[in-house]
Amino acid sequence: MSDNDAGSASVILERLQREVGPLLVLLSDLDGNIIAGVGNLKNLNNEIVNVLLGSSVAAVNELANMLGESKPFIRHFYEGENYDIYVAAVGEDMLLSLVFDHSTATSRIGAIRLYMRRAVEELRSQVKPPSRILPNGVASQGGGVDDSLTRMLGDAIDHMLE
Repeated sequence: MSDNDAGSASVILERLQREVGPLLVLLSDLDGNIIAGVGNLKNLNNEIVNVLLGSSVAAVNELANMLGESKPFIRHFYEGENYDIYVAAVGEDMLLSLVFDHSTATSRIGAIRLYMRRAVEELRSQVKPPSRILPNGVASQGGGVDDSLTRMLGDAIDHMLE
């Protein structure tokens, strides 16, 4: 990804944070790499948060496949006691994740979806998905979750349990 793409992504994420107020906004590839991010969650590592969200989306999309859906789900919502999380696919190769304080997000679900949808469209048009290096050494533009996400998830869980 070029510096220009990363800069464009950061501008979009910063505006999204101002508009709807999430604690954390992340744009990542499907391998779990953070492309751009704004904010943080207390004492949590953004990379670990990102890997866990990515694995959750991958699991739900595998379920969609098992249910006969022709395409993966493009938006995911997780509601908790303290936090709400919105995740949206940005094309086939990236994820946009927003983490909110539960009290903030619950009353603004419509606005969040509207602004998030606009941000996804802008990211699709302004940010080129990162290239991936396949096991045979050939570069590929995206293409889905692979073993590196599984390894990263395992490493993240090990790190959390230390």
